[in-house]
Amino acid sequence: MVGAFHGYAHERACQLAWHPLYMKGTGRTEGEGCEHIFSSSNDLARNTRYASQFHRHQAINDHFKFWDQDKYALLSTFIVNHYRQAVQVIKELEGDLANNKKNLGCSDDDFERHFIAEQQYLSNLEKPDPVVEMKKEYVKSLRQLAIYRQEWETTRHATINFRQQLAASGDNTGISQATFQAEISYGQVQNAEALVTLYEVMLGVSEQWTENSPEYRQYYKENVETSYRKAVDELERAVVMRIWELTKMKATGTGTYIRLVMDWT
Repeated sequence: MVGAFHGYAHERACQLAWHPLYMKGTGRTEGEGCEHIFSSSNDLARNTRYASQFHRHQAINDHFKFWDQDKYALLSTFIVNHYRQAVQVIKELEGDLANNKKNLGCSDDDFERHFIAEQQYLSNLEKPDPVVEMKKEYVKSLRQLAIYRQEWETTRHATINFRQQLAASGDNTGISQATFQAEISYGQVQNAEALVTLYEVMLGVSEQWTENSPEYRQYYKENVETSYRKAVDELERAVVMRIWELTKMKATGTGTYIRLVMDWT
């Protein structure tokens, strides 16, 4: 099981398999028991950094000895409080869950079915169809070719106008630079055309796809959705890492931490 806090820094497939939110029997356990221990023992570093080996071991042993005694003394209170909290949560959420199922027209079986379907979908993403991936790359190359062609036309007209202006003024300064830029732009077009031709041969495309082609629209949409998912995943990872950094800085009660959590949730 991955801790509830750290789990959101993992990929979605890992979360579905190991996050306590999706594991039966975990209840409200967050799985961060080690973090609680580390949090209480971090202060030992300052006291034992310059201590002898004997006193360092003694301090660590005494710390965890008293830590165990304190936890054991509060164990009954801990269990009762969590039991009451669980009962209250069940009482509050059962009504909300029933209303949501009624409004959405779904049942408990649908939740399980959607969960399994998402796992299967993510599992299939690990080994994508090479032909589908090639078609998506083909669409990317077509879009890149269109961009390079537009840049070439702009550069070509600008170079011609520039040469005419220089010829009229009799000043040849800058002709080499303008020609060099035009050659670079034309070379990009040639390379992009060669790549498009290669994909068409490998895919057996007899007529080049256009923006109005059904295949072009389909795989362009998939490319956009893939980019969007990657951006959301990266944003989630960055937010979780930032929250984790603030937590290690003991800044969980500050306005920065609270605003970050509220904005994300």
